[in-house]
Amino acid sequence: GLGPRHASDTSQLLLCRQEILNHVLSDIELFVGKLKETSGSVSSKKKLKKKKKDKERGVLPPEPEYETCFQKIKYALNLLGKLKPKLQQPSAPDLVRLIFSTLSFILSNCPWPSLASSIVSPLLTEAAIDLLDESLEKKDCDTWQSLGKAWHTTRTEYPGGQFIPPYIPIFSDGWVPPLPTHRENATHVERPPLGSQNHAASRAPSSPPQLMQAMYEFQARNNKELTVVKGELLEILDQRKKWWLARNSAGERGYIPNNIVGPADQQPAENSMSQAPSRSPGLQMHSTPAEVTAWLRDMGFSKITVKCLGVLNGNQLLEMSQEEMKAVCPEEGRRVFFKLSAVKSSLGIGPRD
Repeated sequence: GLGPRHASDTSQLLLCRQEILNHVLSDIELFVGKLKETSGSVSSKKKLKKKKKDKERGVLPPEPEYETCFQKIKYALNLLGKLKPKLQQPSAPDLVRLIFSTLSFILSNCPWPSLASSIVSPLLTEAAIDLLDESLEKKDCDTWQSLGKAWHTTRTEYPGGQFIPPYIPIFSDGWVPPLPTHRENATHVERPPLGSQNHAASRAPSSPPQLMQAMYEFQARNNKELTVVKGELLEILDQRKKWWLARNSAGERGYIPNNIVGPADQQPAENSMSQAPSRSPGLQMHSTPAEVTAWLRDMGFSKITVKCLGVLNGNQLLEMSQEEMKAVCPEEGRRVFFKLSAVKSSLGIGPRD
């Protein structure tokens, strides 16, 4: 029967989540350590005059590092929402209060006052919001409220929430969480409805891996992704999300965008990437996702932005309005949109908003 198997699955899942939580918390600690080094202790900070302060204090971490830390804090709260029944000493409410005192310290040492409230992904789950409601004292509650809609709205309630890609944390020590079991995905609250992609066949855990061919090359940007050569045959192990888990002939596994593969018997696309993979061509309406990825990387956007927008083709990217762009990439959406405006004018496309 399902009983004992399910029980062992659940305990494995909880252990896995606890391990992820430990890595998330240690990354937050690392960032805070960095911040304490550069900001000096509070008492000496007050004594120093502004000019002198900047000199002696050293350089604060760059904006993307603050963004990553705010995302990890939200992610940790979601994990605590799931782990709450299992945690004692410290309990989930203890950890929530600890995270909030850390968050207050980061906020008071963050030069961009509205940065934290612009972090949309990951949105909090209902369980996390309930946990915050019952755990926070007045002062922390005020801090939480001040962070705005993106910090107390679930994916279903947030405008355009279903279009926000699932958050995948990247850990500073390169650790990759074990692959989630099928059962977790079946009950995962935050999975966005993917419509047609989510057909039952691809969801059945028992379906054998499907053999497909890479139509474009793809360069992995971290140790979760798989570098793929055009024309290569791949086994698709899991295709329930926009990023598919693939295995190549050497037995290496990793995630790839689902729009770079096609049927095993199809001719690979003739794209300019094959001649010059190092330099991305200018962005065009007919650019492939691989070319869009290369263009975003060339423009120096963050890994998160490249990951979120690199799944689109040129047409889809150029069609996005500034609002849509900011919903998907709260951190750099405005910059991407600005760069795209220049591309549009050179291609003779009118602005959208």
